[in-house]
Amino acid sequence: MPNNPTERIRRLLQTARQAVDTLSNALNSLEGELAALEQEAENQARWQGQEENMPETTLTNEEIERIKNKKLLTVKEAAFLMGLHWYTVYKLISKDKLPTCRLGPRTIRIPRKELEDYIDAKIRLQTDGSSPGAHP
Repeated sequence: MPNNPTERIRRLLQTARQAVDTLSNALNSLEGELAALEQEAENQARWQGQEENMPETTLTNEEIERIKNKKLLTVKEAAFLMGLHWYTVYKLISKDKLPTCRLGPRTIRIPRKELEDYIDAKIRLQTDGSSPGAHP
């Protein structure tokens, strides 16, 4: 009997339970995403605080002379040439804004030509407002 009030109530309860399960799953998923975002924000704040307390990138006179003719630069050397902190250079690399050359699993170098192109593009962007990726 489809019009039996008891049967209709059971179907409504079943539908309500399914809705509660769906909402519960969605809530659990959102809570997981929130926890991940909070952890990411905490990590970024921690790194930002560490970066502010890190010493500037400096090179000895011997190191400066040695890098003048190098085609592949270390992160520290590139940071020195750019006037940036080495950690900032790592951030540029991780965001794929500065090309690198991998020489091993833990060894990366920045081609001098790519570094010079990056710097030139930044200078052009600031002086005439052109796109950093545009080449004449």
